[in-house]
Amino acid sequence: MNDINCSPSVEKTLKHEMVHLAVSIGVALFVQVTYFDTMLSVFTLALAMFLDADHLFDYALYLYKSEGGIFGLSKFSIKEFLSGAYFQKWQKFITPLHAWEIAIASLLLYFFWLPYPIFMSIALALSSHYLVDYFTNNVNKKAYFITYRAKNGFVKKAIAS
Repeated sequence: MNDINCSPSVEKTLKHEMVHLAVSIGVALFVQVTYFDTMLSVFTLALAMFLDADHLFDYALYLYKSEGGIFGLSKFSIKEFLSGAYFQKWQKFITPLHAWEIAIASLLLYFFWLPYPIFMSIALALSSHYLVDYFTNNVNKKAYFITYRAKNGFVKKAIAS
């Protein structure tokens, strides 16, 4: 989630993603050292790094609703997407994968039902991503719970710090 002021900037987004990359590599290395499983480590890196792909969901919904339905998707702009400029226009944050509920469910599965490393990997990947966002984005920390965002209609003003 870009900072609440959403000052559109591709450069800012790319710098933010570089921080995600560094942290994601660290978490993937931790998973490798802990579980000695290269595929699991690659999965962890990919999930932590590419979690922001759920912003595509928001962008597609924005285009669909603001540009005339399904044909609005043809107006996709990589610059508008990467800059986050569409958040200013749409005023909503859905980002379905930015949800502590998923990380918590993964931990509960790991510790109380299915102690498979994949669940710990998911929890670590998501948590590391959210924590980077916590320290680099100016948003209400409760906004990383999808239930909080849903309760508030996913409106941008509800997630402001």
